[in-house]
Amino acid sequence: MKKKILFVTTIARTVEAFLIPHIQSFLDQGYEVGVAANIEGTSVDFLTRLGVKVHHVPFSRSLFHFGNVKAFFKMRRVCKGYSVLHLHTPIASFLSRMAASPKQKTLYTAHGFHFNEQESWWKNSFFKGMEKIAAIKTTELVVTNKDDLKEAQALFPSLSLHYVEGVGVDTEHFSRHRANLKNPRHVRKSMGLFPGTKVIVHIAELNENKRQIDVVEAASLLQKEMSDFVILLIGKGHLQKEIQQEIWNRRLEKHIRCIGFVEDIPSVLNIAYIGLLVSLREGLPRSIMEMMAMEMPVIATNIRGNRDLVQNGKTGYLVDVKSPGQIAQKCRELLENEQKAKQFGIVGRKVIEEQYSLPIILKKMDTIYKKLWNQHE
Repeated sequence: MKKKILFVTTIARTVEAFLIPHIQSFLDQGYEVGVAANIEGTSVDFLTRLGVKVHHVPFSRSLFHFGNVKAFFKMRRVCKGYSVLHLHTPIASFLSRMAASPKQKTLYTAHGFHFNEQESWWKNSFFKGMEKIAAIKTTELVVTNKDDLKEAQALFPSLSLHYVEGVGVDTEHFSRHRANLKNPRHVRKSMGLFPGTKVIVHIAELNENKRQIDVVEAASLLQKEMSDFVILLIGKGHLQKEIQQEIWNRRLEKHIRCIGFVEDIPSVLNIAYIGLLVSLREGLPRSIMEMMAMEMPVIATNIRGNRDLVQNGKTGYLVDVKSPGQIAQKCRELLENEQKAKQFGIVGRKVIEEQYSLPIILKKMDTIYKKLWNQHE
């Protein structure tokens, strides 16, 4: 009989963005793999072509949405067919652990706990309480950054805990030496960039947490001192129109652009000079890992996850949250010092290769999976 594993996320896009290599690894070994997620309005052809069984579960990213009640009862039916559940994203993971039977093994990967240094004490207390409840039905817990590791050790002293550095990065795909990268001149031309313009990239969903508004303000400050740069805001989100309007209001079209979804991220990063991520909270952001793999210095906010990746003064710079002035200052420093920027990029690439590359992460996860299967059998 085939071993069966179910991957669970709140929305299907998370699976496509982060979990395909992990799913493919199980398929290659002959496992039967399922995915449970909210697939409303989303194509899942990428999963069905692989032979993955897809279950629509009406999870909502809003904690108190009624859809989550329906999702709980749906998960009670769906998960019966699987021996092991690998759970991702907080809400789907909580509901699935509550729905799982005592016989099922649950592996929860916390890509950043909901409680963190930027939240209020009452929200942190609430989410810590929820995690303590869910821990009762958690077989194995994986954390992806050192801050969460310390929190988990204190909150769940009896829980089987693992530290795995994220979902891994394909360092062959994200490489400036990849043979099939698009010609940089063609990429620049397609974006209407003048030769010599130095490109800065910020990759993230456009929402309140990612703080693109701080990048707009930083561009406004930077353009008073420099003229040969452009910041590309890659990603979509409900704040896209608001951010674009702010760019127009400040007449910054020459220096910052919302370019939406980009399919070939490596080819765009290949023309970039600096990477940015200025969020309020993160788990272990893969966008930073991808930029570092592409030998880019990174300027990021000094928060959980970011500081695991960016070594201040060695692979980039850490700045305070909501600090456009610091962002502008560090951008200018790197734009004016090509040698330093290049050295930061070289060191960053080495960090990713040695600690965060996909084969390393898959090997660590395989050890955890084997432990789960042994417990089940």
